Amino acid sequence: MEGKKVKRFVLIDLTDEEVISKSKELGELGLKLGVVEEEKKSVTSDYSAKITTLKETMKDYFNALSERKEHREEECIETKNFESNTVEWYYNDVVVDSRVMLESDRQQDLV
Repeated sequence: MEGKKVKRFVLIDLTDEEVISKSKELGELGLKLGVVEEEKKSVTSDYSAKITTLKETMKDYFNALSERKEHREEECIETKNFESNTVEWYYNDVVVDSRVMLESDRQQDLV
């Protein structure tokens, strides 16, 4: 046949040897894909945790700014009010928390 020789992609039947070879390669590719997918899950999980932490921190800041208040650990004065049967905590001379007195609270501290 005469004409100009050119390279083109054409559909060719595989030989039995090519089928066997490609089957082995396909199995190896499947194993590699499984490893890469597990790595992706690990990395995705790490980033998801980081994103969640940042979002929670941002939410705390937003709430603090919108309410102009935030929870902090501060030194308070604990008092027992036997008349009202409550334990109260004061910060800057203001009651910031209270609860009903427990049996153990009713015991006078011995000095």
